[in-house]
Amino acid sequence: TGSYQSTQVAPDVEKELKQWTIYSENALLQWNSLSLVKVAFSAVNFGPYREIEIEEYTRKKSVMEKKLQTSSINFDGAYNESQNHSASGIVAKDAEGKVLLSCLEIHNDITFAFAAEAIACWKAVQIGVEKEWLSIIFEGDSLAIIKK
Repeated sequence: TGSYQSTQVAPDVEKELKQWTIYSENALLQWNSLSLVKVAFSAVNFGPYREIEIEEYTRKKSVMEKKLQTSSINFDGAYNESQNHSASGIVAKDAEGKVLLSCLEIHNDITFAFAAEAIACWKAVQIGVEKEWLSIIFEGDSLAIIKK
């Protein structure tokens, strides 16, 4: 069996540890309230186990910040009546206008232009869900599709 050794900590460090515990327990609610100064201080005072927890926390915070940024997804559909083909074009951008992804799909046996626009819109929504973006502005040029 192993042995357990109790360690006394200074009152100010104990207070800081309790504050960190509160932050850890409320991480989902208060993920933005923990400053980088607090992270660095906690990492120095509470050793390597805290460092691992802090690194994981800041990584999750970074992922959450990216998901919370407002993205825009532009979509458009094109229709070729003579061949019953359509194409869906999609471009997604972040809040600064940086292109996150773009794609083009060809669809066969499409019988009218409204369906081409609807397919493009559906694909845009599907991409937003798959990427787990939490704030999205969908932009298209078909008023009938956007109102639906």
